[in-house]
Amino acid sequence: MKMKNNILSLGIFLKFILLIDIVLSTDYNWYSNFRYRIKNDTSEDVIKNTISSSSELRTRLGLKITSDNAMGHFVLQDSRTVGESKNNSGITGETLPVFFHQAYFNLKLKKYSLTIGRFELAFGNQRIIAKNNWNNVGRSFEGVLLKTYYEILDLNYHVFSLPLYEQISNHHDNSKDNWLSGVYLNKYFTTKPSNKLSAEAYYMFYQDSTEKYSYNMFGSRIEMNWNALLLESEFAFQLNDSINANLFSLNIGFQPKKYKFFNSIAVGFEQVSGDDTTTLDKEEGFSKYFGARHKHHGFYDYKEHKKYFGHLHDGLNEINIKTNFKLMNYSSLLIAFHNFKSSYKKEKYGSEIDFILKTRHNKQLSSELGVCLYQEEKYKKDILPFLYFSLNVSI
Repeated sequence: MKMKNNILSLGIFLKFILLIDIVLSTDYNWYSNFRYRIKNDTSEDVIKNTISSSSELRTRLGLKITSDNAMGHFVLQDSRTVGESKNNSGITGETLPVFFHQAYFNLKLKKYSLTIGRFELAFGNQRIIAKNNWNNVGRSFEGVLLKTYYEILDLNYHVFSLPLYEQISNHHDNSKDNWLSGVYLNKYFTTKPSNKLSAEAYYMFYQDSTEKYSYNMFGSRIEMNWNALLLESEFAFQLNDSINANLFSLNIGFQPKKYKFFNSIAVGFEQVSGDDTTTLDKEEGFSKYFGARHKHHGFYDYKEHKKYFGHLHDGLNEINIKTNFKLMNYSSLLIAFHNFKSSYKKEKYGSEIDFILKTRHNKQLSSELGVCLYQEEKYKKDILPFLYFSLNVSI
């Protein structure tokens, strides 16, 4: 029955495309992306002195349909861990379903751009809202996104409304739904090609089905590239009657122009507020439910400082040093050191060093190799390694 329904859905989809083509005289652009990644680690779930490895596959098939003032974008995705029982590998049976990672329409009306459907979304440096491309599934939202540009103020702004969880059984009561809505503004300043400055400000409202966990979020971010000086900083806070949380980051770097192999070096501080257990009527942990984690907090998945899905965690104070090297014309090497401790209790978690080599072999093929070493503070004799290798093919 599922196979029959899938064939029927595909048939309706193709007829819909043909209809659009006839009405709008559209152009087609097909593309595909394939990522294979193998990982191994020695996390606490792995038996001591043994090796645990797993492989992931992610396949995306995309279609863009464009006309003068409209675009449709559809991305089918299949994501799986190789060898999982639910894959039914090697036996006959039903396999994992393929789903739409993205399926949206975009309409352009003068200086306005309206997107409706299911789409990826990322703002700023992706601390608050991220695509989470590291994840084998990635993240996409469903809803409405309006973009426009104010010429007088030289200001870009985004307005969005994203239903996250619709309580079907309580559809008559919108207060039982989970929503994320907001406004994101950004402005660019450029005096000459080597001097660039961007400033961003945002307001978001997260509605939770439990009113206690709904909150308002205010934030701002700046990024500067001034001659050889790099600066990036962000501040945000979440507020309601029972939540008072904040996030702060500051990264200062240097980007020399005369050394072709040395791209940049930066020192950073990342702070995510943690819950104060002595304040029973308040929760102070900052929720990074939709933000990137590996991008800012290292690649090793140490449970204490990677999951900020609510407001009752201990938070994070992180100091990091990141250097980027350019190897020939097609490879780059990131070497990053992180030191982690909790924000509220100031408990030391540990330290991590990452070596990430990215290589562009040609227009279609790229690879990424990561070697990450983590040392827990409470077990200083043990070095916990995490290694991965991925191949990306784009056509």
